[in-house]
Amino acid sequence: MSNNKNISSQSYKYDFILSELNNYLSNRFNYKKRFAQYSYGTRIIEARSIKFDIYLRLFDEERYKGKETLVIARLFYLREQRKGHGKDFLIFLTKLAIKTGFQYLSFENCNDNSKKFAEHFGFKQSIEFPHFYTIKVNDLSKRFDDLIAN
Repeated sequence: MSNNKNISSQSYKYDFILSELNNYLSNRFNYKKRFAQYSYGTRIIEARSIKFDIYLRLFDEERYKGKETLVIARLFYLREQRKGHGKDFLIFLTKLAIKTGFQYLSFENCNDNSKKFAEHFGFKQSIEFPHFYTIKVNDLSKRFDDLIAN
């Protein structure tokens, strides 16, 4: 993701996100298979294996109150917890959100563990949706400045 131009075409943007997620998962978990795929159209991406279960929702401005938001609806690491996968995934999503023009990252329907994880990285509870925790991509990027530059 060395090119800093924003990706504007919506269909290209979603295909790019899907491709980048597959590349990330392949590199992170040494898989050759591409696990990420569209689910219920192009606004939802799912990726499941023995090691992870990821479900993302992609909201453009019209559908999410004027804010382009990448929503983490589900994020589980099934066999390797507390090994830095969650933080690394947030860094990856932050880079991806910057590249594709998403303004916010959000956790959906947080349980106690995901709430603590989100709060640790500066996500704030949504007033409108109390089980959602959201952060501006630029704010999260500042937390990872030294890691995002690489």
